Amino acid sequence: MGLSGSENEEIRDDSSPPQDFQEISGPDWLVWIRRGFSSLLDEGGEWRQDLAPGAEDEATVYTGRGKLIRLSLGPTEEGCALVRHYRRGGIFGSLLRDYYLGRTRFVQEVRVSEWARAQGVPTAEVLALKSEQAGFGLYRADLVTREITDSEDLDRYLKSARSGAGRPPAREHEIIRSVAHLLQGMHRAGLYHADLNLKNILVQVSETGVRSYVIDLDRARVIHPLGPRMRIRNLVRLYRSLDKQGYLNDLVGMKQIVAFVRAYCGDDRELLTLCKEVMRKDMWLLRYHRAGWTLSRGLKRLGRGGDD
Repeated sequence: MGLSGSENEEIRDDSSPPQDFQEISGPDWLVWIRRGFSSLLDEGGEWRQDLAPGAEDEATVYTGRGKLIRLSLGPTEEGCALVRHYRRGGIFGSLLRDYYLGRTRFVQEVRVSEWARAQGVPTAEVLALKSEQAGFGLYRADLVTREITDSEDLDRYLKSARSGAGRPPAREHEIIRSVAHLLQGMHRAGLYHADLNLKNILVQVSETGVRSYVIDLDRARVIHPLGPRMRIRNLVRLYRSLDKQGYLNDLVGMKQIVAFVRAYCGDDRELLTLCKEVMRKDMWLLRYHRAGWTLSRGLKRLGRGGDD
């Protein structure tokens, strides 16, 4: 399907860091770091992991491609930072691992994240990007973001609900509305998330309400206008994530899906009708994706010597 409108039209495409960032470089590495956070790096360009006594090194509560390193922001800033190492996913992830051709993909995530926050899209604040040359035009990289405290991704939330340790059922409706409005605002801003899945949506549940965030804007695009079919097909990716993790027809049934679609579409009857049409036509693709998931898991087991 072709793109609607002009893609990434508001994102600068040059070699200089975004506003509020400074550039630091070494023999084979380059860092963009937000002003005021240079203490995250030591003299050799490595991430400091001793900024505060007792700070956890690994954020075991987070899931994704590999572990996240959790760093204290030090005495002048509250909270922590999370270091995510770029790793490839999918069928070829076990073969290509963490090598990328050029720096464009890393740089673009920083630029898109800055743009999204400026548009009011709730997402993680990028604090730094570090890329390293690996030879033959290949690069590896880390992205550092401010931790969104007291939150958990939707996959972890649903796992807790399945085990009986989740939130009270009454909060289910608040979470559905919060996530629907998050994605509605994201799409209205013109942001297309390339990997919209349960792990990339965080929810904060408190006595005062529910707040949702979208994270991991790797390969995300800014498209104006973001047409209704692209918006809905983006939602289909989230639906596939529910199927992949085994929550469909278990914790998430037709009642929850209808509530989400209605909250997302609001009073837009044409969008609601189109949503039903696109989802019905795209459901056959689930068989293709299920085959891909099976193959990917098999390759990962081979890469680990057959262990699960």
